[in-house]
Amino acid sequence: MENEQLPDGWSYPSIGELEDEGIIDHHQDGNHGEKHPKSSDYVTKGIPFVMARDIEDNRLDLEHCSFITRELAEGLRIGFARPGDVLLTHKATMGRVAIVPDGLDFIMLAPQVTYYRIGTKPGLSHLYLRFAFLGPDFQRQLNSDSDQSTRKYIGITDQKRLRIPLPPQSEQASIASYLTSIDNKIELNRKMNETLEAMARALFKSWFVDFDPVHAKAEGRPTGLPDQIAALFPDSFEDSEKGEIPVGWTVENLASFAVLNPESWTQRAYPDAVRYVDLSNTKWGRIESIAEFDKQAAPSRAQRILRPGDTLIGTVRPGNGSYTLIDEDGLTGTTRAAT
Repeated sequence: MENEQLPDGWSYPSIGELEDEGIIDHHQDGNHGEKHPKSSDYVTKGIPFVMARDIEDNRLDLEHCSFITRELAEGLRIGFARPGDVLLTHKATMGRVAIVPDGLDFIMLAPQVTYYRIGTKPGLSHLYLRFAFLGPDFQRQLNSDSDQSTRKYIGITDQKRLRIPLPPQSEQASIASYLTSIDNKIELNRKMNETLEAMARALFKSWFVDFDPVHAKAEGRPTGLPDQIAALFPDSFEDSEKGEIPVGWTVENLASFAVLNPESWTQRAYPDAVRYVDLSNTKWGRIESIAEFDKQAAPSRAQRILRPGDTLIGTVRPGNGSYTLIDEDGLTGTTRAAT
């Protein structure tokens, strides 16, 4: 994007230029090396230790965040992000953006997250900066510059070269207000989807794990289901190798109706760019983000080609919701690999 492509009154400065002018105070990522908090330092309550995984749907999600003690946090050198700071992920998981919300004293950042703090000199709104970071032009720069290594990464020094389109502040406010209203609607839909997903999981457990309709029919109680659905469940149990199951049902293993994906991805077979689904980005049946790599920069764990109808299941921590179905509308027609 060049200046001549911008509306009148807009500019296209780099992060470094905005820092030199004092419009951006500074930017910094988390602690590296021996001062980096380890999993043995985590506690159940304390200062949030924010990693890339804690930025989801362009917001800071502390529900599953790790925490460290205040004493440990205050002994660290860098990475103190405060309310109003704009967060940007810049290592492996690229381009996630969020704003540190009010109500927090501070949070600590992992090395894969950078905070941007607006300076006292007028010229840039933190709300607008968030949307500028999410824009396709900035995301293209971020991913292009990070493709130079085998694992996508762009350090805080190199981030200074990245540029954003910068309108006058009055226009920034209008843009941020309009996009925030859309964001709020998206967030409302997301919460509604979460509620529906939780209801679906509870219903599945009731029907196919606890066998509530079968118990009800066996005891002569109403099932609470429509007649045509209630009729699908038997009214008694029988013994099996897994204990009592509804009469007429069988116990099978996955191999009886599914196969492990044998289709391996190789650079030679697929010369184009690779769209990569990391299991950390699959939650409760949804793919939250898809990373794109030049084939030479694809992560070594990209090993399987995904096809419509495939199901991904995380086997390391299966209870954390790492599963999803690859449907016809999701990834059809593209080269893709997954763990």
